[in-house]
Amino acid sequence: MKNLTFTLLAICCLVLTGCNYEMKASSNEGEETSSSDNENRLSEDEKQSSLLEFINEDIANVSSFEMEAFQSFDSVSGENYINDELMYEELTTTTIPAYEKALEETEKLEAPFPELEPMLEQIKNASNTFYDALVLQKQALEEQDAEIMNQANEKLLEYRDQIGAYHADMKALTEDYNIDYEPNGFQ
Repeated sequence: MKNLTFTLLAICCLVLTGCNYEMKASSNEGEETSSSDNENRLSEDEKQSSLLEFINEDIANVSSFEMEAFQSFDSVSGENYINDELMYEELTTTTIPAYEKALEETEKLEAPFPELEPMLEQIKNASNTFYDALVLQKQALEEQDAEIMNQANEKLLEYRDQIGAYHADMKALTEDYNIDYEPNGFQ
């Protein structure tokens, strides 16, 4: 069974990885602040720092496992597709186990403050959706079932949409905390 639409994976490969994060410089020099403004600013600074850590460390950790899975999958799909046997072997020995590590790391993630919780849920849901797509693809290859392959492809589209929503929401949140957030390769 030839792999039909897994070029979608190429579109999705950069969803969590390769994002640019840069803190905008903000200057409060010459401004007088009251004691309560200073406390609020410290709180904002702590949130900004936590958000940067979440993006640059926590999400980057998940992304490293995802990239391993994406590269593995890409090696046997799309233009690199040779036959179902090779694809099945790569899925079961490398792609799915690597993505299971990403899924484990995703489940460990915690939102450092309440405004980040919706994006955390989006990441968890998207990761589960992509994993479901891989499992469905494995099943489709085992059973040589085109309908199951179509279900896997639908899951990939759902994943793409979920990641797009995550990036849009993350961009809005990072703007609130004076952080530039530009996902590379995915809009």
